[in-house]
Amino acid sequence: MIVDGHCHIGHWKKYFPGLNGEKEDLLKIMAETGIDKAIVFKSDSEDNEEILKSVGEDPQFIYFWWAQLNDPFLKFTKKIYGFKIHPTIENSRVDHFKEHLAYASDNRLPVIIHCGRSHPIASYKYALDVARRYSADLILAHMGGASPALSLKAMAEAQNLKKVSFGIEGIVEPFVLKRGIKLLGPERFIFGSDFPISHPRIYLTMIDLICSEQEKKLILAENILRLLQW
Repeated sequence: MIVDGHCHIGHWKKYFPGLNGEKEDLLKIMAETGIDKAIVFKSDSEDNEEILKSVGEDPQFIYFWWAQLNDPFLKFTKKIYGFKIHPTIENSRVDHFKEHLAYASDNRLPVIIHCGRSHPIASYKYALDVARRYSADLILAHMGGASPALSLKAMAEAQNLKKVSFGIEGIVEPFVLKRGIKLLGPERFIFGSDFPISHPRIYLTMIDLICSEQEKKLILAENILRLLQW
């Protein structure tokens, strides 16, 4: 089984203008690459409710609510399986999303946190601070920073934070994942593609290059399914 742990549905405006994440295109790519399920959330121009309605009935999609300050997520908790927090787009540090983090901790929902290299507000350090204060399982997207140097620092600082995992989308250098597995173990890495910004075949190839069969099983599905309690 393969689960893509990081996909966007909808049209992009500000950050990737003209880029569209069509549901049908994602399903086609999943079929072509052998992906069984995908964690999906909205893009920067869409509403949670619209995307949730669009994908909610499809068993191949697992919806994560895109957190916004003072949003109505409590009305939709029966339909969501986790949260996505994007500090850069929402212009708020991850620790400002107290209501979402508290709910995730109380209800054992995983939280994907965007970690970037260009905006200090999205530093992995804020995500690690949250890991020390909340009990929710956290997935640091883009391996903590979308650059080898930041990713290696983030992984080193997260060694003792056992509820912190790393999404591999955004990092294409095999040595970074290889070092991460050696440092943290394969149990703390989640396959993701960042569709439509990137393509799952890139990361599937990287996993094939460096991972054993057991490591592949963990990274491609078992780790995220464990966090989802499936």
